[in-house]
Amino acid sequence: MKSFSILKIPFIDINYEADIVCSYLVKNKFVDACLSNDYDLFGFQCPYFIRELNMITNTVEYIDLDKICSVLKITKEQLTYLSIMQGSD
Repeated sequence: MKSFSILKIPFIDINYEADIVCSYLVKNKFVDACLSNDYDLFGFQCPYFIRELNMITNTVEYIDLDKICSVLKITKEQLTYLSIMQGSD
């Protein structure tokens, strides 16, 4: 958090799981995507998120919920159920 403050990067600090807040921010177009190292955002139907940010190789894994559902030929609701059944961290 101190680094974000020094660099004047906006952030939200909360005392509970941030997934629901992150998903809300993306769905309501306050932000373009969320950064997370797990797939828990599927459970909240977060449209876009970024995983595996690697500063050394300058790579990320970009998750697009609509594209995943299209490839798997399932609905967002079905993906949510699959995510819940799989469990979370």
